[in-house]
Amino acid sequence: MDNYMQYRIQGYIKKISMKKGCLPSRFTCQPDRKRSAPSTNRSVIVKRQRKQLIEEALKEAENKETSECTEAVLDLLQNKKEDAPTPTGNPSLSQEKSIQVHVYHKYRSKGIQCKMETSNNAVSPIKSCTKNVLTSPMCKGKLKTFGATQSAKKRLFSSEEGTSIKYSELSTIPTEPEVFSVSEQSQSSESSIQQELLEIKCGHEKQVILKNTLRKIKQRSRFYIGIPDNCYFLVEIIQKQHNIPEEHILLCLKKIRLDSKFTELGDDFGMTWSYAGYIFRRTIPVIANSLRSFIITFNEQTKKSIKLNMPIAFRHKYYSVSCTIDCFEIEIQKPSKAVNQSLTWSEHKKANTLKYLMSCTPDGLINYISPGYNGRISDVQLVEQCNFLDLIPSESFILADRGFKHLEQLLLKKHIKLIRPPSVASGEKLSKNQVRETKQIASIHIHIDRVIRRIREFAMLKLHSILNTNLLSVIDDILIIACALINLQDDLIK
Repeated sequence: MDNYMQYRIQGYIKKISMKKGCLPSRFTCQPDRKRSAPSTNRSVIVKRQRKQLIEEALKEAENKETSECTEAVLDLLQNKKEDAPTPTGNPSLSQEKSIQVHVYHKYRSKGIQCKMETSNNAVSPIKSCTKNVLTSPMCKGKLKTFGATQSAKKRLFSSEEGTSIKYSELSTIPTEPEVFSVSEQSQSSESSIQQELLEIKCGHEKQVILKNTLRKIKQRSRFYIGIPDNCYFLVEIIQKQHNIPEEHILLCLKKIRLDSKFTELGDDFGMTWSYAGYIFRRTIPVIANSLRSFIITFNEQTKKSIKLNMPIAFRHKYYSVSCTIDCFEIEIQKPSKAVNQSLTWSEHKKANTLKYLMSCTPDGLINYISPGYNGRISDVQLVEQCNFLDLIPSESFILADRGFKHLEQLLLKKHIKLIRPPSVASGEKLSKNQVRETKQIASIHIHIDRVIRRIREFAMLKLHSILNTNLLSVIDDILIIACALINLQDDLIK
């Protein structure tokens, strides 16, 4: 075929074109069509014919040799019968052994018999053992061999009658208790010493690796654990208060900051991956309780300090704003149960998520983080179910997005005012004043988006980092730690 590659492999040609001077070899409608090329004998058929001829020749030669041998043997037997005298005893015993065919031996030699009942020292269950004079407590003298191996070897070919040694005879031989030789004891001691040396070497290597990791974390603490360089003393305070090793605290913070695998953390801190996971789940709640105080709570004093530290962008029209709220989501693995799958499904993210409510002051400090709720819940329902409204003092102003417009009636009952962008009915346009107000609110509401971006700097809380279901029990504590460390960083609004 001229276009075989295009037709068979590439597939963009539907018809086959043959080369010039070639005819197709197979057609069901033309069984008697001749080939254009001359027919030649195939090499495989020629080889088979040669092989058959060789086999036939070999068979004929074997048949000739066997017939000649039988004829010669018969002639010899006839000549011997004529020359030999008539025997008086058993005729079969008097014939010559070199030419007779049917001879029944009076004895069988152990050198030619097939099924010998002998015991081999290599496979026998009763083995010979040696006893060293220097280490044996039993007797003194020359080295002795126990067992019947030497006597058995002497009896094998000593007599023609060949009385074979059986296992029952060997089992009756008295034996003495076995005593290990010096070589075996030295080998066992050398292997134990080598194992101890390997363990010591591995322990030394783990200590060196641990020192290197601690040194790297101390030099670049902001990158590895999220703590600023001037606040590293907090690790020592947590260590003294709760009696936790320093490497355990750093392991947990590094997992939150870089989301390293537990196998990698185990190699860095000199432990197994399973023990690293156990330490992470056990230590995270303790660290969260100690860092919770860095998240500011609502009260009259904080309200005054918020007004004193109010940024310039808020001072003109939004001087009374005490906090800004917004929600964000964290993706998780798909739950195994169908009910949990439907509850955690988020139409906004198109994934299974957990939703959190966060509040921050106008200058960018986080003052509230809610527990995690299912991703299916709306923003207004989340605010109603969490205890956020109970913490806000009356006659306060909250800045929110357009998605919290149904929250306004609930806030009026508690004498709290909601500031949000104006909204209109569907099909209507915003007026010029409404557009101007929307831009002003969006310009100051963007600061909470910058705070959420700082939370996303922690690799475990990134936008598309799917959280393992085994860590859902500590995800709230992880967020508390992240928010506390963000409050320790530089000012968001300068």
